[in-house]
Amino acid sequence: MQAEQCWHTSLAPLMAEVRQQMGDGPVYLSFDIDSLDPIWAPGTGTPEVGGLTSIQALEIVRGCRGLNLIGADLVEVSPLRRER
Repeated sequence: MQAEQCWHTSLAPLMAEVRQQMGDGPVYLSFDIDSLDPIWAPGTGTPEVGGLTSIQALEIVRGCRGLNLIGADLVEVSPLRRER
C-alpha cells in the first residue's frame, strides 16, 4: 500500500485485515521510519514527503495487538540527520 492511499484515513481497518490474514502464525514487524512524513520523523536518510502521520504510525503499532509478534525492528533511523 502506498502512503497516498492512506491520506486522511484511519489505518485501524487495514490492521484488522492484517490480523485476520496473519491468524495465529508468527509475525515479524519491520517498521521503516521513512514511511512517516518528515514533519513527524526528520531523523531519516530518505525523507518521504506526504508520508504517514504519527497517529497512523500508532494505529499500525497498536493494530499489532493480538498478533503472534515474535520480533520487530525500526529501520532507516538516523538521529544525526535531524541535527544537520
